[in-house]
Amino acid sequence: MKALLLNHPGLPDTLYVSEVPEPYPAGGEVWVKVHAAGLNPADYQFAQRDFPKWHYPHILGLDVAGVIDMLGANATEWQVGDPVFYHGDLSKPGGFAEWTIAPAHAIAPLPKGLSFNEGILVRDRTISPMLQDVIRLGEIPDGLKRLAQRHIRGKIVAQIQP
Repeated sequence: MKALLLNHPGLPDTLYVSEVPEPYPAGGEVWVKVHAAGLNPADYQFAQRDFPKWHYPHILGLDVAGVIDMLGANATEWQVGDPVFYHGDLSKPGGFAEWTIAPAHAIAPLPKGLSFNEGILVRDRTISPMLQDVIRLGEIPDGLKRLAQRHIRGKIVAQIQP
């Protein structure tokens, strides 16, 4: 699969696209086909100075939205085809790839009416408090959807294209 890789700590111009082995879910994990991944502030701060648990080359992208493609054993609360979003584990490979792995307990269903790009913003500290109750309802009112769309302009958003 293709992924955006960081070979060593450094500035964004050190990132490059390359082929890497596809990950496969272990017990309690899901395999997510990435539709959108956000460059979280933690991503770029640690990318510049290193993170002790990273193995290089490392895949950045803490904020991810996509569709479940495969279930690991014991990931029974989800189904293949479910649209989801989540904030990843900083010590694991992230979402700047075609597929990524996530613990089944750490993902959430993508609310109806929310795009994948908007989904990666929900975990962002600046927008999460406003949307937490709305997400439980499963639908996003137009006004909040417009707010989320405007907020996208303030955050780096990447879409992985086949």
